[in-house]
Amino acid sequence: MTRSVTLRVATALTDAVVESAVVHAASVSPCSATVTRRCRDIVELRAVAATGQVDVAVVDGALRGLDRDVMAALAARGVRCIAVTDQGGEELLAMGAASVVDRGLSGLDAALRGEGAASVAAVTVQAPNPEGTTGRVVAVWGPTGAPGRTTVAIELAAALTRQGQDTLLVDADTVGPSVAQHLGLIDDTSGFAAAVHLAARGRLEPVGLAGLAVSVPSGPRVLVGLPHADRWSELRPASVDALLQCARSTAPWTVVDIGFGIEGSDLDWSDPGAPARYGAARATLATADVLVCAGRCDPVGLTRLIRGLSEVTELAPTAHVLVVANRVTSGAEARQIRQLLVERTGHSTAVALADDPPAVAGAMAKGGSIFEHRPRSPFVAGVDELAEQVLKVGGSYDQSCERVARSHRRLLRSPHRRHRHSDARVV
Repeated sequence: MTRSVTLRVATALTDAVVESAVVHAASVSPCSATVTRRCRDIVELRAVAATGQVDVAVVDGALRGLDRDVMAALAARGVRCIAVTDQGGEELLAMGAASVVDRGLSGLDAALRGEGAASVAAVTVQAPNPEGTTGRVVAVWGPTGAPGRTTVAIELAAALTRQGQDTLLVDADTVGPSVAQHLGLIDDTSGFAAAVHLAARGRLEPVGLAGLAVSVPSGPRVLVGLPHADRWSELRPASVDALLQCARSTAPWTVVDIGFGIEGSDLDWSDPGAPARYGAARATLATADVLVCAGRCDPVGLTRLIRGLSEVTELAPTAHVLVVANRVTSGAEARQIRQLLVERTGHSTAVALADDPPAVAGAMAKGGSIFEHRPRSPFVAGVDELAEQVLKVGGSYDQSCERVARSHRRLLRSPHRRHRHSDARVV
């Protein structure tokens, strides 16, 4: 007779009585389970999971440090997580728990066997989507050396808004976030970080995300980036991914400035749930529908763009790539750059943005978009062309029949969210 495989269970519970009950329930369970480790906290549980010596983790839903990224790290190690709570389990399921049981441990046997609960959880936490459609994510990347990445992201979001698309602009740069400074917004609090924290606890919903966005008159809604770059460790990849999925239910278009850094750790022994400096950028690239790569037209800028294109496109397997040549001085230069990119990378420039330093500097000084400062700028015309190409990639989007509810749009445009400065006067 073949011996049944023992299910290895680790616990991380704050209540000794519940822990003893779990040990007993596992020992008498028909699925042949045994508790191999009793962990004191999340750190110890993750260390045990990293050794590959556990199949299931039974954790307290109120355990300090338990969030979506911990669940993702356990899942990456092949560990199924069962949460124990005396309250509603919707948030724990949204965080990624395979099953939720009450403190009386009813249903623990079924949870250990992995029966039923996972499919029920999936139905419970899905956002309503009657039309079966989804918003789209546009990642804007450019190599190091100030290629105009943030300016392109801001103006692209503004151009999409002018074409009648509700657009959410997200500053996910973890090195030099500057969208707020460009648009004259108060940056002492970060809507992006707040949304990531809510997503980590499974509490982020479209209405809440809309409420965290700052309204820009006649422009996109903005999730302000980190006020200090040293807070990058708060932006865990799994939570950023959850935020972007929620953004798809909040606005038809989400434009994300991801900064220049995309490096990550590919070491086998590294913790998949550990904070990474460019984790937010990599999470955005993994889910992006459109990837806009912006580079300067000088020899240094083009070299950096060509060298970085292969790596960044590998991280965005589902994205349609549009290459933007920025600061072009003439049509002849644009044709030369197009030919060079085709020869070296196979990518042709989607659009060439004219070099217009006075318009860019004037918009920066007034804390607004270039269109607001100089609507007839050739740079604005180029961005409008880029927006049209982005819309062609995503297809038409009829907002009147999409899942962006009226209440969401009212929150996005609410006047009490407008915090701007003009010539040092807060308005």
